[in-house]
Amino acid sequence: MFIFQCLLLSVLISSFSVTPLECKEDHTDSFSLTEIEGKWTLIASATWNEVGHKTEEQVDYAWLEFLISQGQVKVKDVRSSDGFRRYGERVYTDISKTNGIIKLSGMRLSDPMSLYKWKNNLLVSLTIKLYLDKTVPLLLFSRATNLSDSELEEFKQLSACKNYKYVSLRRNLIDYALICENNSLKSVTPINTTEIAGRWTIVAKANKKQEGYDPTKVNITGWIEFSVNGDQVTYRDSRRMDDQKDGVSISVTKDSLVKDDDDTTEINLYRTCKDCLLLNTQSFSDDINNIPLYFHTRSGKVNESDFEKFKFQAICESLTEISVIPEALEQDEEEMKSHI
Repeated sequence: MFIFQCLLLSVLISSFSVTPLECKEDHTDSFSLTEIEGKWTLIASATWNEVGHKTEEQVDYAWLEFLISQGQVKVKDVRSSDGFRRYGERVYTDISKTNGIIKLSGMRLSDPMSLYKWKNNLLVSLTIKLYLDKTVPLLLFSRATNLSDSELEEFKQLSACKNYKYVSLRRNLIDYALICENNSLKSVTPINTTEIAGRWTIVAKANKKQEGYDPTKVNITGWIEFSVNGDQVTYRDSRRMDDQKDGVSISVTKDSLVKDDDDTTEINLYRTCKDCLLLNTQSFSDDINNIPLYFHTRSGKVNESDFEKFKFQAICESLTEISVIPEALEQDEEEMKSHI
């Protein structure tokens, strides 16, 4: 189910029942389609009943990203609640604008969406076809993660004017744009084979949401090994020992490792913590929109701060289903001292 349906049941909130002081005919500002491009963080939502206020779950963050290309609008959405992350994506081909409101529709599996500009923020309402065209709450997104008290008070009034009786304000907001600026994947280049030589034990994996995927039931145990002898490098994977017992020779380029027995398969390395190895394996036949990311360490253990770094790196690539080996996690020293 898409993020907009889930957010009602996943927000730790402060609830308000408000009566509008004065309702104007037009509560939106004129704006162009290009102004919505990029990422927006969820700040608040408004609804006409208390269904959305019955949960105690804490939403870590939620965000939208709009991409405009060739007359289409692609909308990506991610939410994290209670340690579980969900990812969704829609593509809209019919785009119209009336009275300052941009309406998106046109794809069979994409529920119609209306976008409003309000004080440099974005208001979103979505019609869920499965719910007999009933519109879900009005969602307030912002480029920033904090709005002033006066802006939030105005949002309550605006919501009431649109017949949304209750307002929910999110807390503990995370600035997604700032996180990804500091945690985006950066390739290891040039590759130094002496630094990757040896055995690495997998401790975590990340991939995009898949139907029926349960990160708690994923078997990700195993190891990989790079043997370096001069200019020759051999790669072994414990999960493929049946057909690659002696390993596979690989060629080292500036940006990746290429398997000699299959020159369509590349191993890409990314910057990560000390004594850690972060990589993905990409073949020409793979779905480029869902290439898993694997996190390894030499010891088979990882401290919480390094694991958090990995999670953010994965999430910033929209790889929101994250599996970890529980026994591999270690508490940071400072964290352990705080509990003494």
